[in-house]
Amino acid sequence: MAEEPTTNIVLIGIGGQGALTMMEMLALAAEQAEREIRVLSRVSLARLGGAGVCHIRLGPASSPAIRPGEADILVTLELSEVLRALPMARQGARAFVSTYRRLPIAAGVAGVRYPTRSEIEHTLTERDVHGTFVPEQLPGSTAGDEQTGQTERINMVMLGVLCGAMELLPRRALEEAIALRLPRFAVQSLQAFDAGWQFAKISPTGG
Repeated sequence: MAEEPTTNIVLIGIGGQGALTMMEMLALAAEQAEREIRVLSRVSLARLGGAGVCHIRLGPASSPAIRPGEADILVTLELSEVLRALPMARQGARAFVSTYRRLPIAAGVAGVRYPTRSEIEHTLTERDVHGTFVPEQLPGSTAGDEQTGQTERINMVMLGVLCGAMELLPRRALEEAIALRLPRFAVQSLQAFDAGWQFAKISPTGG
């Protein structure tokens, strides 16, 4: 029997976006689906508003760490962070990018100009990375949620987009992982996840 291929995913979010939570849900769903998974996170700076980076290897792997140039998929919860993740991507990789913008603290102090979406798209094309840009707000992603803001659900939207587009794990396993990990906000989180999933099915190559 042939060994299942390994999918290497690099996920980046900024402080408060829940990149680590998204990584944990993928790990829980993989366990539910009896798939091998290894994860690695570096999130200490995210608590100060910086970026949190997660490595996710779905399939057989001796180490959770992904080396530069070996990521099959990039997922970024903030628009400009895809540029930080880009050196990790292999040629022909996919990038799922939230269009949510937050000027990095260091950039604000130093007066660095925030890149335009067109510039980011051009850079991805030059590196042969195929980008899917996901709007901050999708139909259905905010329904029934008075407890948390839109930015706190970007991780759930992006989880839906990633898994809806790539079909990495069974949807039922993902939904069970969401309910287990976020029991207090399961309804809102599942709505955001579904919005992302539907977006991926309708617009699999762009937004």
